[in-house]
Amino acid sequence: LAIGLAPATAGRAEAAGQLKAVVIVGPSGSLQSSNNAAGKAIADLAASYGMDVRRVFHPYATWSKVLDNIQGASIVVYLGHGNGWPSPYAPYQEDTKDGFGLNASSGSSTVKYWGATPIARYIDLAPNAVVLLNHLCYASGNSEPGRAAPSQSTAKQRVDNYANGFIRAGARAVFAYGHQDVSSVIRALMTTRDTMDEIFMSAGYRGGRDIRFSSARVSGYDVHMDPESSTGYYRSVVGKLSMTADQVTGAPFARTDLVPGTFVVPGVGRVDPSLTAEVFDVPGGSIVGALDPGTVVGLSEGPLAGPDGRPYLGIDAPTDGYVPADQLDPEDSTGPRPWEIEPDPLAFSPNGDGSVDTLGVDVTWSEQADWTAKVEGTDGSDLQTWSGEGVTASFSWDGLGSGGSPLPDGSYHLTVRASDGLGNDGSAASRTVTIDTNAPNLDLTGAAVTASSPEAARTFTPNGDGQSDALGIGYDVSQAGKLELTVRDDTEAVVRNTWIGVSSGMGGVVWDGRNDEGGYVGDGRYEVSLRAKDAAGNKSGSVKTYASVLKALKGATRSRPRLYAADGDRLAKSTTFSFSLTRSATLDWTILRPDGSVLLTKHAGYAAGAGAYSWTWSGKDAAGAYVPDGTYRSAVSATTSAGTISQTLSVFVGAFKITPSAATLKRGKRVTVTIVTSEPLSYKPRLTVYQPGLASYKLATTKVGKWTYVATFTVKSGGSAGTIKLKASGRDSGDRLQRSYLSLPLE
Repeated sequence: LAIGLAPATAGRAEAAGQLKAVVIVGPSGSLQSSNNAAGKAIADLAASYGMDVRRVFHPYATWSKVLDNIQGASIVVYLGHGNGWPSPYAPYQEDTKDGFGLNASSGSSTVKYWGATPIARYIDLAPNAVVLLNHLCYASGNSEPGRAAPSQSTAKQRVDNYANGFIRAGARAVFAYGHQDVSSVIRALMTTRDTMDEIFMSAGYRGGRDIRFSSARVSGYDVHMDPESSTGYYRSVVGKLSMTADQVTGAPFARTDLVPGTFVVPGVGRVDPSLTAEVFDVPGGSIVGALDPGTVVGLSEGPLAGPDGRPYLGIDAPTDGYVPADQLDPEDSTGPRPWEIEPDPLAFSPNGDGSVDTLGVDVTWSEQADWTAKVEGTDGSDLQTWSGEGVTASFSWDGLGSGGSPLPDGSYHLTVRASDGLGNDGSAASRTVTIDTNAPNLDLTGAAVTASSPEAARTFTPNGDGQSDALGIGYDVSQAGKLELTVRDDTEAVVRNTWIGVSSGMGGVVWDGRNDEGGYVGDGRYEVSLRAKDAAGNKSGSVKTYASVLKALKGATRSRPRLYAADGDRLAKSTTFSFSLTRSATLDWTILRPDGSVLLTKHAGYAAGAGAYSWTWSGKDAAGAYVPDGTYRSAVSATTSAGTISQTLSVFVGAFKITPSAATLKRGKRVTVTIVTSEPLSYKPRLTVYQPGLASYKLATTKVGKWTYVATFTVKSGGSAGTIKLKASGRDSGDRLQRSYLSLPLE
């Protein structure tokens, strides 16, 4: 950590009304050139919207330079190395993890990491700031190139962990895109009033595998992940996902009626109000006319040097000719732009059912405008037209054609265009308008189907311990739109009601066990219903599933996942299972053998009060003998009037846990064997292979984690079928020899 740095407090002292953006490009190795180019393009885009843009680029992207520029920023973009958690680089701490990888010193290519702790402590972002993490490892849940893809659980932790430091520094949304350019987010922030979740689900959104959950790191914040595959975690956002773009920028849009600092050609100028401008036939030639003070002129060419050494500008309105540049002032030369066209998408269902029977369209212009709008058919014929003036346009279409007849379902073409009072024409914007009178089809999938009756209700435990805290509900919907999630208690009172944007096809939504006020609901049985609404307002019927909320049992953990007490030393000699009860319950607690039978019983039908419970086990059975190697489970159940809740935890007993990449080995085929040690070792273990009909052979292992080693080999082609035996052996840190065996079928 930096020593002697005071926490930032003066981050808001920027020019009033000017949005501040910081683009940081850290040392990036082989990606340096592409990251620098991407950073420059992002910075140029931000500058085009009138932001105060600070560029902190390699090789000068040091921590002190970042601190000098980042305070009070509303948009922070970082490209470079990511150092997140979980990762192979233990232990977990946030002095260096979940933050920036910067230049260790100015001009150096050495990476120095500054993690969530110094970011939260020394950086003070603007209210509702947005952070964009681009091309990082870990930030969106992904792994480093060449490393195994993470599990979903690991990916979720990485996303949540990486965002938390920035949120504590003042950010209210943290986007992480592993591959996708983040420019689309900046454009949406500056040109829409969309929510953070809507921005995330626009450009680049895949859908269909969405993962949603409440942040475990920062209370009240939500996480939305959009995996490209079951293991490809490259898009995520964490934050206040209902926050809108204008809450970030402080103003809805960049305006187009600002006077530029220099002449724009072709464009518009104005005669200096203190003089009469002379019009020449050619630059420095004969005077052919004059223009009154303040006259607006159209600029067509120049500036051109005249024979008298003065610069001239060609004009084409109100007359043709050339005017000395020093007699003109620059004027707004940009036409109006339709920043926002709502709703999005433009869809309605004129079928007389009272739901979105007409399409009301609202357009927001970037300045005062004279506007027109029209809807065309597929053959290019005009169906309806509208016009008006103002900074907004509002009109409504009833779905009828030019002759007043109803139109069939399908796609139609809407075009809006405008000009300003100076005669600047803006670019036209087109949108597809959809008439759709068919309701979407909605079905439950997966576990939600089996829990479609109260008696089959699924149990989950929303008590904040990270175990079964949310209820996943699978669905299949025929059209994109929104899903209405409604939760009712056993009195049929609605405790939760919300709408969630979805794509068509199969997906999943999550209920986190909270009510509309944000608190956890009480124990009991709940009906959870889904209803789909497409973009045109057509609604499906409701589908229902059921859930039991049970929170009495909380936080089951074990002190170590592996133990080996049979060698009699002090290493890995026991593990302690523990949990807590949040209320009185009847308690059952056993340790189960690998085959599921009961090995030991701690409690059976025990009347337990609220509080903490633990049980230390040294790998022995009831007679005091050490149990055979294998995976055992602690199974605890707590029963209350609301039902029974259970949690299990596994622990491996043995010196080494041996796991091959295939359950049956085949001669001539490659196999990878993973060896996880229970005790710290003095050197890497060896793998010995006993293959039927052949002499045994030994293999070296490679360390891939603190406790994990691998060996890859090709099973020899000779010998005979039968059973192949694998032996892992090595010496622990006390120099005691350890061995474990595994037998497998051989073909």
